[in-house]
Amino acid sequence: MMPDDQVSWIMYLMTTASFENKLNPREFNAALTMEDYQAQNRSFYSVFDGYIFDNWQSLLRHVLE
Repeated sequence: MMPDDQVSWIMYLMTTASFENKLNPREFNAALTMEDYQAQNRSFYSVFDGYIFDNWQSLLRHVLE
C-alpha cells in the first residue's frame, strides 16, 4: 500500500468509449521498486504468482482460486 503522501488523486472526465481498465506493468514495477514513487489514482500495488493486482480483492480472489 502506498503512503497517503505519495498518492495524488486526480479527477477527470472519462467516457465509456475512452475507459480502459488495463494495468500497466511498468507502473507496478516502478511503484514496487522506487521508494519515493508518486502514484496517481492508485494506492495499492501487488505482484504475485506472475500477475499484477491493483486491489486487495483481486489479489485474494486469485489466491483463493
